[in-house]
Amino acid sequence: MVDVDKAYDSVCHDHLLELCTHMGIADCALFRLMWQATTTGGIHVTGSQGLAPQFSTSRGIKQGCPFAPILFGLLMSGLERYLLDTCSTSTLTIANVARALVNYADDL
Repeated sequence: MVDVDKAYDSVCHDHLLELCTHMGIADCALFRLMWQATTTGGIHVTGSQGLAPQFSTSRGIKQGCPFAPILFGLLMSGLERYLLDTCSTSTLTIANVARALVNYADDL
């Protein structure tokens, strides 16, 4: 089992958009709504000196966003498809240990 550390934080917007374009769903109205809700808007950080200026990001899915599990599931589905298409087996060797390619419901 591979557990993705900081899974939502590690999602690259460019890769997600490229995958959804390849899947043919990037032009779908629902996907565009999810994309806009996830990638627009700025981020503010509050520190000891108050609210910092707004900045934008090119990575990460907002925690608590209702679309986050769907978008992350699409990304993991694309990764799984890539691994199944490019590997001769559904077993991966990581750190000299053979591991089956398995997704659990709490991962998606």
